[in-house]
Amino acid sequence: MIKPTVGRVVHYIPKGDRNDDITHASDLNSFDDDQPLAAIITHVWSESMVNLVVFDADGVSNPRTSVSLVQPGQDINFTGPYCQWMPYQVGQAQKAEALQEQLDGNQSTLTVNIAVPEGEGRMHGTEAEVSGD
Repeated sequence: MIKPTVGRVVHYIPKGDRNDDITHASDLNSFDDDQPLAAIITHVWSESMVNLVVFDADGVSNPRTSVSLVQPGQDINFTGPYCQWMPYQVGQAQKAEALQEQLDGNQSTLTVNIAVPEGEGRMHGTEAEVSGD
Protein backbone atom coordinates (compact mmCIF):
# COMPACT_ATOMS: atom_id res chain seq x y z
CA MET A 1 0.00 0.00 0.00
CA ILE A 2 1.25 3.49 -0.86
CA LYS A 3 0.54 6.05 1.84
CA PRO A 4 -1.19 9.14 0.41
CA THR A 5 0.25 12.50 1.47
CA VAL A 6 -0.50 16.09 0.53
CA GLY A 7 1.35 17.14 -2.61
CA ARG A 8 1.60 13.69 -4.22
CA VAL A 9 0.57 13.39 -7.86
CA VAL A 10 -2.05 10.82 -8.88
CA HIS A 11 -4.05 9.98 -11.99
CA TYR A 12 -7.71 11.02 -11.87
CA ILE A 13 -10.20 8.90 -13.81
CA PRO A 14 -13.24 11.14 -14.46
CA LYS A 15 -15.58 8.21 -15.16
CA GLY A 16 -19.12 9.56 -14.65
CA ASP A 17 -17.81 12.84 -13.16
CA ARG A 18 -20.58 15.35 -12.51
CA ASN A 19 -20.44 18.71 -10.78
CA ASP A 20 -22.76 19.55 -7.94
CA ASP A 21 -24.04 22.60 -9.81
CA ILE A 22 -27.46 22.94 -11.42
CA THR A 23 -26.33 21.80 -14.88
CA HIS A 24 -24.89 18.51 -13.54
CA ALA A 25 -22.29 18.69 -16.29
CA SER A 26 -18.61 18.09 -15.67
CA ASP A 27 -16.35 21.14 -15.73
CA LEU A 28 -13.41 18.95 -16.78
CA ASN A 29 -12.34 19.13 -20.40
CA SER A 30 -11.04 15.68 -21.34
CA PHE A 31 -10.03 15.08 -24.95
CA ASP A 32 -9.59 11.34 -24.53
CA ASP A 33 -11.76 9.29 -22.19
CA ASP A 34 -9.08 6.56 -22.08
CA GLN A 35 -6.43 8.95 -20.75
CA PRO A 36 -6.34 9.90 -17.06
CA LEU A 37 -6.07 13.50 -15.88
CA ALA A 38 -3.25 14.77 -13.67
CA ALA A 39 -4.19 15.56 -10.07
CA ILE A 40 -2.48 16.60 -6.85
CA ILE A 41 -3.59 15.45 -3.40
CA THR A 42 -4.68 18.47 -1.32
CA HIS A 43 -6.08 16.66 1.73
CA VAL A 44 -5.98 13.08 3.03
CA TRP A 45 -9.12 11.73 4.70
CA SER A 46 -7.85 8.15 4.85
CA GLU A 47 -5.69 5.68 2.92
CA SER A 48 -8.56 5.32 0.46
CA MET A 49 -10.14 8.82 0.36
CA VAL A 50 -8.53 12.12 -0.68
CA ASN A 51 -9.31 15.63 -1.88
CA LEU A 52 -7.70 16.68 -5.16
CA VAL A 53 -7.03 19.55 -7.49
CA VAL A 54 -7.52 18.02 -10.95
CA PHE A 55 -6.01 19.50 -14.10
CA ASP A 56 -8.14 19.01 -17.19
CA ALA A 57 -6.79 18.54 -20.72
CA ASP A 58 -6.49 22.34 -21.08
CA GLY A 59 -4.49 22.65 -17.84
CA VAL A 60 -7.37 24.27 -15.95
CA SER A 61 -7.49 23.30 -12.26
CA ASN A 62 -10.68 22.00 -10.69
CA PRO A 63 -11.27 20.87 -7.09
CA ARG A 64 -12.64 17.43 -6.27
CA THR A 65 -13.48 16.32 -2.73
CA SER A 66 -13.74 12.88 -1.18
CA VAL A 67 -12.35 10.99 -4.16
CA SER A 68 -11.74 7.25 -3.78
CA LEU A 69 -8.05 6.34 -4.06
CA VAL A 70 -7.41 2.92 -5.58
CA GLN A 71 -4.37 1.17 -4.10
CA PRO A 72 -2.17 -1.18 -6.19
CA GLY A 73 -3.77 -4.60 -6.55
CA GLN A 74 -7.20 -3.34 -5.49
CA ASP A 75 -10.12 -4.15 -7.79
CA ILE A 76 -11.51 -1.14 -9.62
CA ASN A 77 -15.26 -1.46 -9.35
CA PHE A 78 -16.32 2.18 -9.13
CA THR A 79 -19.21 3.57 -11.15
CA GLY A 80 -18.03 7.13 -10.53
CA PRO A 81 -14.73 8.97 -10.63
CA TYR A 82 -11.68 7.76 -8.71
CA CYS A 83 -7.93 8.28 -8.61
CA GLN A 84 -5.02 5.88 -8.66
CA TRP A 85 -1.26 5.93 -8.35
CA MET A 86 0.79 6.40 -11.52
CA PRO A 87 2.51 3.24 -12.84
CA TYR A 88 5.95 4.67 -11.95
CA GLN A 89 4.89 5.19 -8.33
CA VAL A 90 3.57 1.64 -8.13
CA GLY A 91 6.87 0.30 -9.52
CA GLN A 92 8.90 2.32 -7.03
CA ALA A 93 6.74 1.10 -4.14
CA GLN A 94 7.22 -2.51 -5.26
CA LYS A 95 11.00 -2.04 -5.40
CA ALA A 96 11.05 -0.49 -1.93
CA GLU A 97 8.90 -3.32 -0.57
CA ALA A 98 11.21 -5.96 -2.09
CA LEU A 99 14.25 -4.24 -0.57
CA GLN A 100 12.55 -4.06 2.82
CA GLU A 101 11.75 -7.79 2.63
CA GLN A 102 15.44 -8.48 1.94
CA LEU A 103 16.46 -6.38 4.92
CA ASP A 104 13.85 -8.00 7.15
CA GLY A 105 15.10 -11.43 6.05
CA ASN A 106 18.33 -10.80 7.99
CA GLN A 107 20.50 -10.45 4.93
CA SER A 108 24.07 -10.29 6.22
CA THR A 109 25.39 -8.16 3.35
CA LEU A 110 23.79 -5.37 1.35
CA THR A 111 25.61 -3.98 -1.69
CA VAL A 112 24.87 -0.35 -2.55
CA ASN A 113 25.99 1.33 -5.78
CA ILE A 114 26.59 5.05 -5.33
CA ALA A 115 26.87 7.43 -8.28
CA VAL A 116 29.14 10.38 -7.53
CA PRO A 117 29.24 13.46 -9.82
CA GLU A 118 32.39 13.71 -11.91
CA GLY A 119 34.85 16.41 -10.95
CA GLU A 120 38.50 17.02 -10.16
CA GLY A 121 39.68 14.77 -7.37
CA ARG A 122 36.37 12.91 -7.15
CA MET A 123 35.46 9.31 -7.82
CA HIS A 124 33.27 8.52 -10.82
CA GLY A 125 31.43 5.79 -8.95
CA THR A 126 31.95 3.53 -5.99
CA GLU A 127 30.52 0.45 -4.37
CA ALA A 128 30.03 0.08 -0.65
CA GLU A 129 29.38 -3.09 1.28
CA VAL A 130 27.55 -3.03 4.60
CA SER A 131 27.63 -6.06 6.87
CA GLY A 132 24.88 -6.86 9.33
CA ASP A 133 27.14 -8.72 11.78
